[in-house]
Amino acid sequence: MGKFKERLVDILAFPTILYEKLTDRKLTLVLGILLIGAIDLMLPDVVHVYKSIFAQRSVADVRYNAFMIVVVIILLGLVDVVFVGVPLFDIFRLMKKREATLSERYSEQLEEEDKDYNRQKLRLDSLESREYNASAIKVMKVYIMSHFLIIPVNTLLYFILARRITDSSPDWMLNLWLTIFMLILVWAAAIVARGINVLFRFNPVFRRLTFIIVFTWNFIFSIVFNMKIMNWVLQLLR
Repeated sequence: MGKFKERLVDILAFPTILYEKLTDRKLTLVLGILLIGAIDLMLPDVVHVYKSIFAQRSVADVRYNAFMIVVVIILLGLVDVVFVGVPLFDIFRLMKKREATLSERYSEQLEEEDKDYNRQKLRLDSLESREYNASAIKVMKVYIMSHFLIIPVNTLLYFILARRITDSSPDWMLNLWLTIFMLILVWAAAIVARGINVLFRFNPVFRRLTFIIVFTWNFIFSIVFNMKIMNWVLQLLR
């Protein structure tokens, strides 16, 4: 059962070895940012977006939009990736410092107290801080990687269910899509949290906080991004 669970987690959130192999190469980060920008702009319905930008437009507008769509993709990708990855890196870097401080305190306490050695040793093991090689670039790449699993499923669900929902749709359909939407957010946060735990090598105590922080920040940012930032950037198109 344990091996099956590990295999399932590797499928749903990538094997840990993939996160360990991440590098600080900027070229792959730039390509990832462009990919995320294209995803934000074009998906889930590429045909609808294409028609809204180019259909029934003047030649001048088509030329303008053809150039400006590149700018929009760059802006969306930059905002999406940087505004998620960099704040998360800063938060978890501070957490890692806190983890190291607690580890040092319990190490000193363990040396001073001889009684209840085994209990104190177990407590120290749970708080031990290990060296890490995380960076802002790697955290941003973890966020980009999460899209490789989430986007295909999200696009499929859009064509199966979401695009059929209208103001007259029954309540059960709306509730179903809301439930699926929240599950996708949970899944995306779990992928990013797994990658961050691998990069920062958090101990079990701090590892439990990672998902909560990632989910909260992703949820807040996704609302702001979809309702505000997307509308501001899309105003660049005619």
